[in-house]
Amino acid sequence: MINSLKVINTCINLGGLLTGSLSKPVILIDVNNLNNTTMLPSLGKCVEYFKNKGLSASQVTLIKHINSDKAYNGYICKFV
Repeated sequence: MINSLKVINTCINLGGLLTGSLSKPVILIDVNNLNNTTMLPSLGKCVEYFKNKGLSASQVTLIKHINSDKAYNGYICKFV
C-alpha cells in the first residue's frame, strides 16, 4: 500500500508523466556505440541496471530524460 501511494504521489508531482510507464519496456542505447543496446522490461529494471553499474538513477530522473530525448549516464533511454 505504501509503495502504491509513493507511485501515485510521484505521478501527481510529475503531472501524470509516470502513468502506465512502470510496465513499458525500455531500450538503452550507448551514446558511444549506437549498435550497443540493452532492452529492459520496465523502468524499474532500468534503474536497477544503472545502480548495478555503480551509477545513480531514479525513475523520476529517467522519465525526464526519456521525455526530453537527452542522454542519461551515457545512454539514450526510450520506451519501446
